[in-house]
Amino acid sequence: MAEVHQGPLEIQRETVVESPVERADVGVLESMHRIRWGPVWAGVIVGLATYVVLLALGAGIALAAGATVTGSGWWAVVALLLSLFLGGYIAGMFTGAADTATSVTQGALVWAITLIALITLSALGAYAGIVASPAVSRFDFEQMANRQLGAAAAWWFVIGNVLAFIAAALGAYAGAVSRRQVTTTTRRA
Repeated sequence: MAEVHQGPLEIQRETVVESPVERADVGVLESMHRIRWGPVWAGVIVGLATYVVLLALGAGIALAAGATVTGSGWWAVVALLLSLFLGGYIAGMFTGAADTATSVTQGALVWAITLIALITLSALGAYAGIVASPAVSRFDFEQMANRQLGAAAAWWFVIGNVLAFIAAALGAYAGAVSRRQVTTTTRRA
C-alpha cells in the first residue's frame, strides 16, 4: 500500500556552475578549451536544413515573380549567411562550460563542415547530371561562353564564403553570450 504524505514535500534544488574546476586529488586546472562535436554537428545539420528551406523559399518567390539570375544569386548568399548564423548560434549556445573563443572556433567548424558538405553535394549533383544525360559526354571548358563570368563567379564564391564564415562566427559568439550563468547551491527544505 502506498504512503500518503500529509505535509509539503521536500524539495531539493540544485543549479550548475559553469566555471573551471580544480581537481583536489591532482591539483590541475581542467581545460575549458575543448571542442564539443555534438554542438558542432547540430549546428551543421540546422544550418544545412535552414539553407535548403531558404533556397526553396527563394526559388518559389523568384519563379512566381520572374526574378533575374542576379536576384536569385543574391538570395542564395543571404540564405547562406542566415543559415550559417543560425548554425553557429546553435553550436555556440550548446558549447557548455567553454569560453567564448572555443564557441567561436566551433562556429568556424560549422562553417567549414557546411562548406565541404555543400561542395560535395554540388559535385555529386553535377556528376549525376552528366551520367544521366547521354548527350553530354564531356565538358569542354575552352568553349565556355564567357570566362570572365567564371572568374566573377569564383570571386563571389570567395567573398560569399568569407561573409558566411563571419556569420557563423558571429552566430557562435551570440550563442555563447546568450548562455545563462548560474551558480551551484544545494538546499534541502
